[in-house]
Amino acid sequence: MRLAVQSLVVAFVVAIAGAHNQAASPSGARLHVMTGTCRPGFVPGLINGKHRCLRAGQRCVKRFDRQYHRYGFHCHRGRLRTDAWIALESRPLHLPRIEPGAACPRSTGKRVDPNFGIAYGDGPAYPVMSEVGTDGIVHYGNARRGGGWYYEKVLWIVDPSHRERTLVRGRQIDGPNQLRFELGSDPPKELRIHRWGTVESGWGDRPSYSRIRAPGCYAYQADGKDFTNVVVFQAAP
Repeated sequence: MRLAVQSLVVAFVVAIAGAHNQAASPSGARLHVMTGTCRPGFVPGLINGKHRCLRAGQRCVKRFDRQYHRYGFHCHRGRLRTDAWIALESRPLHLPRIEPGAACPRSTGKRVDPNFGIAYGDGPAYPVMSEVGTDGIVHYGNARRGGGWYYEKVLWIVDPSHRERTLVRGRQIDGPNQLRFELGSDPPKELRIHRWGTVESGWGDRPSYSRIRAPGCYAYQADGKDFTNVVVFQAAP
């Protein structure tokens, strides 16, 4: 009899604790543990080792800000704030490394659409570079310069099924130099493509500048919502 009463007490305590936890959660934010999904309007995430359903305006813990980045949120002031770029910026760079003086493993070029010149890499986002010589090297010696950075015209293109927000970053892979983008004497470290222009075939295009200040072997990484691709090129004066 005593064992039966104890069992009833334990069951009652567990039930009360479960009800309390559910009531303490933000409305609609409770993770459906059995299915691993969240209600519409929430983003499932793993924060501090625990499954959470996230949405803008929710209370958050500032010390886990970098973990929230993986799901497109900032936590700077105790409430989640969306940032359309933070999820892409949080992706690590998967660029190769080679020893100085080693052969540069340049990406091959091909014509992917008759509206554009030779595109490099495997896509779906490709750089079409203006100063590539017959030796396959980008020659920047005659380009204009600002703040020690040479301007290299690059037309980014993307196939019709991936015309989405795209982030482009890069660096030298056989040395310490950075690869930067666009205008100014202290150019940005990334290229944000908010939207793509469109040609008749449906391909997207976006003119840009890449900024180089030293010869070497370089790599781009282009990240979209559903893709990541890497393009390697060599630069010389």
